[in-house]
Amino acid sequence: MPGSAWRYSFFALFGVTGLDDINKFVYWSPWAYYGLAAVGLPALWLRFRRSRPDPLVLLFVGAAVVVTIGALTHRYALGRSWPAVLLAAQLALAVELPDLPAGTLRRIWYPVTALACVAGFVTQGAHLTYALPRPWVPHVLARYDDTWPDYGWLARYVHPGEVLVTSDYYALRTVPAYGIRTIPPAWPDPFLPDQARRWHELAVIHDLRVDPAIRRELLARYHAHWVLEIPGSWAISAGQQPVAIGPLGQRLYRVPGT
Repeated sequence: MPGSAWRYSFFALFGVTGLDDINKFVYWSPWAYYGLAAVGLPALWLRFRRSRPDPLVLLFVGAAVVVTIGALTHRYALGRSWPAVLLAAQLALAVELPDLPAGTLRRIWYPVTALACVAGFVTQGAHLTYALPRPWVPHVLARYDDTWPDYGWLARYVHPGEVLVTSDYYALRTVPAYGIRTIPPAWPDPFLPDQARRWHELAVIHDLRVDPAIRRELLARYHAHWVLEIPGSWAISAGQQPVAIGPLGQRLYRVPGT
């Protein structure tokens, strides 16, 4: 019922969305990526024996079923349920392990869990640095973060809901976090059936050979308020003065008449 009342078509999620192509990688080498979660399976079994409708067991089984359906039907977007599978196993392990009575199971399970934690830390521990203040991060790790530009400065000028014209890979994936809209979405969107046309017309806007009248028409069609120019990429400012200049030389222009 909530889905049928939503302004978008809920059932569009079950059609051809383009999400499967970008999510098929979550099914590659599942044991290599998710195998450490197997250490939590005994905890889920213990909880299942005590209570059939245990919430963590239900979460695990339900998410696993969705992931399996995705693999069998090639609807790889359903692989986004992998985190629920892993979370259920991890939470069950964290709850059950401290109260485990002394015995053979405890003597085996404790060191296996410790080894799994060490293996996980070795392979994924570097990602913990994202939670640390930048000055605390060793330079050898911090330098890997330099390639992703900071677009927070745009929020001082572009209001949430306003449309920004950009084809920059990083900007398309960053500015929506500030409530800023772009003409095409960074990722396939099942609720936008005209995505191909949006990308084409964005290319037309960027084409320096296009008639300025056509560019103005397209900017008006998408209610564009701002244009973001990337150094060395393209420029359509036609002599305008930028409203702001970003830390890497990006130039922000207001669309005339908006």
